[in-house]
Amino acid sequence: MLFSEILDKPIPGFNYPPIKLDYLIKLTDSIGMRKDSGNIPVYSIDDNVLALVVFCMHFKLLGNPGHIGLIERYLDFIIYCHQPDGSFVKLVDAEKAVVPLNNKTEQEDSSAKAIWALGYLISMKGLLPSHMIEKAQIILEEALKNTDVLTTGRSLAFAIKGLYYYYSAVEEKSNLEQIKLLAGKLLQMYKEHRTNDWKWFDGQFVSGSSIISGSLLSTWLLTDDPIYSEVARESFEFHSSRFFSDFNFQHMDNSFRGSITKLTDKLTSYASINTKTEPMTSVYPVERPTDIAFCVITLSKFYLVCKDNNYYHRMNAAFNWFLGNNRLNMMLYNSATGSCYDGLTNGTINTGQSAGSTLSYTLSRLVVEKYKFKDENHILF
Repeated sequence: MLFSEILDKPIPGFNYPPIKLDYLIKLTDSIGMRKDSGNIPVYSIDDNVLALVVFCMHFKLLGNPGHIGLIERYLDFIIYCHQPDGSFVKLVDAEKAVVPLNNKTEQEDSSAKAIWALGYLISMKGLLPSHMIEKAQIILEEALKNTDVLTTGRSLAFAIKGLYYYYSAVEEKSNLEQIKLLAGKLLQMYKEHRTNDWKWFDGQFVSGSSIISGSLLSTWLLTDDPIYSEVARESFEFHSSRFFSDFNFQHMDNSFRGSITKLTDKLTSYASINTKTEPMTSVYPVERPTDIAFCVITLSKFYLVCKDNNYYHRMNAAFNWFLGNNRLNMMLYNSATGSCYDGLTNGTINTGQSAGSTLSYTLSRLVVEKYKFKDENHILF
């Protein structure tokens, strides 16, 4: 039965598949987590950042002392990737040699994600061994010296989130001031790009962009300055309007000004010249698990802070994208292996099963798992 035949209206939480870490553990070796199960190992800091957060989150929520060694392995990989200037290299090979990368934006975002993961680990002070907290704090302090070079909304947001968790464990005024400095850059970006019909921080929605609104909501929680809350809510409502119709989730990757109109025109044109039986494979954008995961995280944050049930229903709708609530009505999560396919592209499923996709599913699954415990004060994100 197709998902669309059994799902209607707002989506309550239901009995989701059991949380399985087997596939992720299989991808982990003595260096860290590999990008995939291919014959030539490559290691990405993005994957190991997500792995660190996922296994920390799993340990915090469900507890498994056997995973502490894995958490430290991902931490050590992040530390290995740290550079003297405070940045982090993105890729290394099986010999731990750096793989050259020319994309400055990707490098910047990866470094900011490392700050996020390190901050999250440090926030678990008292739960994890003290030597791990100390190692993470040393590297994070060095990395924070490099935040003045961050320019993208997404990188600023991840750095803010890392500082937010760090501040929860180390309430130093300098940490709060740095959060406000980075958040101020986001406010300036919003001021420069916002119009009556475009309420966002730049001219398009890039991968994982919902995290930007969430970072400003976190800033508001620490500062109580209403400007952060106002921009967070307005921008996220605009973001949601482009991704939800009622409580139906329609992910539109890299949506930019006017793109919804352009897509509608393309669909109308297609319908006028094609029969109903002929498939349309190239109109819709690529949909990636990573984007969904950050949407789930942000919706959970807004629900916990704002106590608006609409956010809760949207969060479940977004998570159910993995389970068939998508435009193809097809499961992306493989319950037999615990892995996740790499997204939707050209009218079909990308059957790759990379670490990043499975980590994204597992991260989302852990977020919705929290609501089984009915403890809204235990905020994981």
